[in-house]
Amino acid sequence: MLDGKEGKVYEGTHPKPGVTLTIKPEDFVSMMDGSGNAQSLFMSGKLKMKGNMGLAMKMSELTKLSQGGMSAKVLFAVFEDIVAHNPELCKKINGIYQWVITNTAAGTTEEYVMDVKNAPGAVYSGKVKTGKAGVTMTVDEKDFVGLMTGSANAQSLFMGGKLKLKGNMGLAMKLTELQKMAPGAAPRSKL
Repeated sequence: MLDGKEGKVYEGTHPKPGVTLTIKPEDFVSMMDGSGNAQSLFMSGKLKMKGNMGLAMKMSELTKLSQGGMSAKVLFAVFEDIVAHNPELCKKINGIYQWVITNTAAGTTEEYVMDVKNAPGAVYSGKVKTGKAGVTMTVDEKDFVGLMTGSANAQSLFMGGKLKLKGNMGLAMKLTELQKMAPGAAPRSKL
């Protein structure tokens, strides 16, 4: 839901929406990342609209922004939701990933944790709070996004020195369990 002069997005319903869109999550992701077309989704019945059609047409402004590139921060928020709704991942993966995400263009570094060891699991910014990381992975933000969404090959990033690993290589290979749940998920190569 996008609301207000400055705009905000939140889960839930608005008492008087200008337009209501009904769409499956995978079709919404394709519409936002540019791999799907809103008009085609509408014509095929995969996108249903109720309300102001003109306002619905303005969604293209949001899709343009989202196609400019997903950020690591947004992707970690997505994984936070994935881990929260899939507690079985802790049994499957049983490890903690410490991420060091660099942004060479901006000259910044951010750290994130994917704890899929301590049930129910957690994803958060910073350093590991409980226990220690099984593997620390250092990668540039654009390569991280590519790695997790399937547009970059893990082996190529690793062999090219763009993905650095410290710790349990076996745990690094279990990352595919999370990758296949990412937006735009496609078959991925293991490390």
